[in-house]
Amino acid sequence: MKSKKPTPPPQAPPPAPPRPILRNVTPPPDPTPMVKAELEGLLNFHLSQLGTMTHRLEWLNEQIDRDGIVLTRLQSEEGKKKEAKYMNDRIHVLWVAKKGLGKNVTWHREEIKRLTALLSQGRSPEMATKLPQEIEWADMAKD
Repeated sequence: MKSKKPTPPPQAPPPAPPRPILRNVTPPPDPTPMVKAELEGLLNFHLSQLGTMTHRLEWLNEQIDRDGIVLTRLQSEEGKKKEAKYMNDRIHVLWVAKKGLGKNVTWHREEIKRLTALLSQGRSPEMATKLPQEIEWADMAKD
């Protein structure tokens, strides 16, 4: 008679790697090209992105205002607590999206300052006048 060797217990699977923590970190500066045409192209890209973000911030502010009016109405009606909670959650999501644009706006503005300084070589840079100024950005991004 052959003796059976005991089978070892099954090994536990290795622990899962830790999940990355998502942070809204300002990206590093773009690699700086040395050719004037490429510098101007990169500058135009950042100006275009700021223009797009202007429209997004305006849209988000408008949606938050509209949903706030609906939330006020829902809170005053009897039996609409569930709907009011969902509307409040929706406003919170819009607010988070709005705050998420803040670091992006800052980054693009810093890149524009850096690139215009490189292009102007001491002369006063000509910025796009259609874009909001610093105080206007702060006003759009306020709570």
